[in-house]
Amino acid sequence: MKERIEKAGRVAESVLRATGRVASWSLVALAAAILANVVLRYVLNRPLTVLAELQWHLYALGATAGMACAMTGNSHVRVDFLYGRFPAGLRRAVDTFSIVVLLLPLCVFLAVEGYAFMELARGTNEGSPSGGLPHRWIVKSLIPAGAMLLGVAALAKLAVIWCGDDHYRDAPPPPEPSHPDLPG
Repeated sequence: MKERIEKAGRVAESVLRATGRVASWSLVALAAAILANVVLRYVLNRPLTVLAELQWHLYALGATAGMACAMTGNSHVRVDFLYGRFPAGLRRAVDTFSIVVLLLPLCVFLAVEGYAFMELARGTNEGSPSGGLPHRWIVKSLIPAGAMLLGVAALAKLAVIWCGDDHYRDAPPPPEPSHPDLPG
């Protein structure tokens, strides 16, 4: 049973990493949209509202998918200089507490409230007041979608924490980081 749970967590993490890689291309498109917007606005004196608003959509896609991807890759923000010295049991307890008490309730809140926020925009057919993109509900739907992706990433991380990650087994503390300019 334990192996199945760990495998399910690993599969979920693989899917989330692939989703993150695909969504990361939205950041390339975002950079192109920003560059095009700057050229249109300041060089050609022809601003394009649609292009400026498209940047929100691309940034939201990259950020929401990126959060889940960061969680699966263990590259989220943490005070590693302390955490890395903790014994395996304390690392497991800290991560479990953080996920169960802090992260999962936040994901549920963002999913529920984000869905209501998106539905309000969809129900009122909210769009750009200045001739930009219609259907603001599309970008607002990324809030609950991102919260759900992050929640799945958190559950997958819990499965890995409790069912098999070597990071949570006792091992000697990591060596002090060395700097090329310092002796030793």
